[in-house]
Amino acid sequence: MTTNPNCLVGRVVNSVLQPHINKIQETFQASLKAVNLASLIEDMDQQLEKLDFKNLPEKP
Repeated sequence: MTTNPNCLVGRVVNSVLQPHINKIQETFQASLKAVNLASLIEDMDQQLEKLDFKNLPEKP
């Protein structure tokens, strides 16, 4: 996201704040991916707990 470079506030945001905003967005996206992965792992763990491994066929 950039602002109007023709106004003073736009130039300040684009040159000073935008790099920080970009870094925050990158960090947030990485955190969101980590949360999604953790949630997926938790879901898989819960599904595995529901399985009954006692009745599996013997290995030949």
